[in-house]
Amino acid sequence: MLKTVSIIGLLPLAACGLSPKTVGDDTGDTSGVVSGSTIQQIQSGEIAEDEVVTLTGVIATSGLSTAGDGFFVQEPGGGEYSGIYVFLVAGADDLYLEAGFELNITGTVTEFYDWTEFSVSSSTAIEVVGSGTVTVDSVDPDSVVTWEAWESCLISVGPATVSEGTNSYGEITLSNNMIADDMFMDINASAGDSFEDVIGPLGYSYSEWKMFPRDENDLVGYTEGTVESVTINDIQMGNVSGNVEIEEVVVTSQINYKGDGFFVQEIGGGEYSGIYVYLLSGAESVEVEVGDVVSISGEALEFYDLTELKVTDAADITKHSTTEAVSVDVIDPLNIDWEAWESCMVTINDVTVVGELDEHGESMTDVSAGSGALLVDNMFFNYDAEVGTTWSAVTGPITYSYEDWRIAPRNSDDLEL
Repeated sequence: MLKTVSIIGLLPLAACGLSPKTVGDDTGDTSGVVSGSTIQQIQSGEIAEDEVVTLTGVIATSGLSTAGDGFFVQEPGGGEYSGIYVFLVAGADDLYLEAGFELNITGTVTEFYDWTEFSVSSSTAIEVVGSGTVTVDSVDPDSVVTWEAWESCLISVGPATVSEGTNSYGEITLSNNMIADDMFMDINASAGDSFEDVIGPLGYSYSEWKMFPRDENDLVGYTEGTVESVTINDIQMGNVSGNVEIEEVVVTSQINYKGDGFFVQEIGGGEYSGIYVYLLSGAESVEVEVGDVVSISGEALEFYDLTELKVTDAADITKHSTTEAVSVDVIDPLNIDWEAWESCMVTINDVTVVGELDEHGESMTDVSAGSGALLVDNMFFNYDAEVGTTWSAVTGPITYSYEDWRIAPRNSDDLEL
């Protein structure tokens, strides 16, 4: 079943600074070019890689990517094997493009990490010959045998709930196992949010099929998920995930040197009381200090076995007061469950350095932690420590990364000689 989208308000070509026929003076050498080819012939393998061909009368289904190095086209009417991604080798400084432009394009068939592309060396190889109707094919993800047939086609996949919110690559994962990527727009959504429909051209990268919504209109009927008020203990015990709010917790660290996170815990501390707050882009204006009492709305998730609360907007952090004392638990590393103290503020006594500072500014200690040794992390500041250095006490939040437990002193006062 085909769903068509009419192009409303399409700018006249002259208003775009273009002639009715060409984007630029097409003086390129067209000898040896195979004309009259179709995208279906390319996608089915009838036209070999590295062959130079001309596609005539194809419809642009997107504008330029935010990187300015490509766009999507497909044959009029859409359907399987009708779409392809046009890669602009030299960029597109002099190219204006909208979805709905009818184009003639001369380029080279290429494969980029298993994604078929049409490489164009100059904008002079792109002719604008008119305008047409952009076709969106409605596709049920559960019925798809192979996504290869829909590669680079403009599709609609119907209603979906966000199962994993915006990650560090600007992507979200949907309940239908589709991934929506930020090739054309920033996508800020959290687990539990939903859409009545998701539209975009389909692409392939890093061994995954991904959709590329072109603007907010492609994320139809957005509804924010319900935010549930929970405790950090609820999150750390695995009782809740997705959109949550933790209320009146205390900030236990400054923002780390990367500027993308800090620790909080329940007032009073104890096991399962702490969590790492990850700040996605858009939360750069967050200002917190140790001792601030805050409430935070975010997405509870697991990132490589570290439980986090991901925040996408500084407005999701509300400060109540600035005078709360931070509880620090003294723990015996020989008799603890490290998982229970993840992201909690602790003190460990009598810690000796047994390894040189590595290239990451971290050192190994004589404290056994999990299946290895506890590392002293430089998440907040760079410290000096030689092999044999013994601290009478090391204080900081416990964290976990690259399969090692770590303690992250916040300043030199947390390393007592």
